[in-house]
Amino acid sequence: MKELLPKLKKQHAIDFTIADGEGATGGFGIGKNHSMYIRKLGVDVITMGECSYYKKDMVEHIATAPWILRPANYPQRNPGRGFGIYEAAGRKIAVVSLLGQANFRRVHLKNPFSTLPKIHDVIASQTNTIIVDFHAVTTAEKNTMFWHADGKVSAIVGTHTKAPTSDERLMPGRTAVITDVGRVGSIDGVGGLDTEVETRKLTTLIHEYSKETWGKLELQAVVIEIGDDGLATSITRIREHLDSPPQPAAALPAEQTQNNG
Repeated sequence: MKELLPKLKKQHAIDFTIADGEGATGGFGIGKNHSMYIRKLGVDVITMGECSYYKKDMVEHIATAPWILRPANYPQRNPGRGFGIYEAAGRKIAVVSLLGQANFRRVHLKNPFSTLPKIHDVIASQTNTIIVDFHAVTTAEKNTMFWHADGKVSAIVGTHTKAPTSDERLMPGRTAVITDVGRVGSIDGVGGLDTEVETRKLTTLIHEYSKETWGKLELQAVVIEIGDDGLATSITRIREHLDSPPQPAAALPAEQTQNNG
């Protein structure tokens, strides 16, 4: 991100940047230090998913950081917030974080399909520019959400599976969508993690801590243009390769060993 994001923001005249920070710290969740570091690199809002509270210091920090969003369909009393309204380029931009229900057995969720309309009712009086990060496992659930919210929000960007899909498009109601935006980091592994460890975990069914991979680094993203009416006019998929990767120790603050709780 440090090397590629400034170049892409300049190249595409980006006004506002959103990143899902779910695996920034050791591949699981995000810690306080990494969230602040990513924000300094030029990210305006960090969204989360099922690992929102995997790092202990995030439980306290998220309540004081309005630019970090945990899923809005988490229990109401959970620390943090599920949506926010921000200002950029002379307009208000609403960002909503939602978590899918399929395959997230450890998290007790409200239905995202009934949660979004309630949030929309609150936001719509303040801005017509609404961007949703739908952090979900299955393509069926994500694509159902696309049709459910088409024409009501500006964009729905799928996250979680860490592999970019090639189905970016404008829905009939001009909501920009993509099933999964991909990831930032190594594509030479299993979701950015060590291939040998991940293979052992699936062949033995014995859990063990994995480690990050640092080969073939890419920044994967989408660039979305939104008109004054709050509806999208285009969505473009980005895959930018980093030719001279930094050393792991220099790329991230020393946090992984501190907050593996």
